Amino acid sequence: MSPFAKSVLLTWLLLTIVLPSYAFKLPGVSKTHVSLTNSLGGNLDLTLHCKSKDDDLGIHLLHPGESYEFSFGTSFISETLFFCRFLWQNECHYFDVYDKARDYQKWPYGCGYNVTKSGPCRVYSHCFSWKSSC
Repeated sequence: MSPFAKSVLLTWLLLTIVLPSYAFKLPGVSKTHVSLTNSLGGNLDLTLHCKSKDDDLGIHLLHPGESYEFSFGTSFISETLFFCRFLWQNECHYFDVYDKARDYQKWPYGCGYNVTKSGPCRVYSHCFSWKSSC
């Protein structure tokens, strides 16, 4: 294979394999922030467990009024989805706290939720129903 053909092949490989995976996830390029606040009322503690396809953020206990925040790099190419399981007393629910298809146009840098018994409410916005029960 000629040196020119090798050069073209290497460039093509970089553009099709490496760049979609890494180039748009460079630190500081596009960070998204999510904040979740325990607004259950009744002096109830909230346990939450958030994950994406690639990341497990662990289990966190929030006392009334406390918040948990996390940040992640978003890709221009892939669809980013973070979902959480919320538990209190005998209740267990799931919700997609960040879905790029739903959230990126309105909230490209992130969003905050007040977690209530009836569902998560966007800070200064509307409330959502729970996606499902556990």
